[in-house]
Amino acid sequence: MTQGRHGSPDWLKDRWADRKSATVTRIAGAVAHLQKAGGTITYSSICRSVEVLYGVSISANTIKRNHEAYEIYSAHRGSRRFSPAKEQALRTLAQHTPGEHRNRLRSRIARLRRMRKDALIARLIQVEDASDRQKTIETNLRDEILRLLARAKAGGP
Repeated sequence: MTQGRHGSPDWLKDRWADRKSATVTRIAGAVAHLQKAGGTITYSSICRSVEVLYGVSISANTIKRNHEAYEIYSAHRGSRRFSPAKEQALRTLAQHTPGEHRNRLRSRIARLRRMRKDALIARLIQVEDASDRQKTIETNLRDEILRLLARAKAGGP
């Protein structure tokens, strides 16, 4: 059995792609149904509509984890619960990412969205600490280079 980079069986990839595509189709149908009925587009209203229209139960996490489904939701949802500035930062990041790396970035964003806030905070603190350590190392190296250059200029050993 051949496995991809993350240990996922290759034989399941087609099935996962089909399920992902079916989810996108169902979300699009539910959103169209809600718009036609004049309903508000929320995670829960989409989930109810999918169940009524297709007889399949889905969760809000299914919408959040499927990038295309989430794009449909975010394009049609009503008032935003969160500041648009947060999403604008991600949009700006995606716009400035070269095309060949954009899908990888979207996957990373989707994976980070699934993490708990405390886990994200812990990772952010670890990254900041690593950055501070790296800056200290760079400063020490720069100081050492300047010291050696000054010694060489003075003619010392």
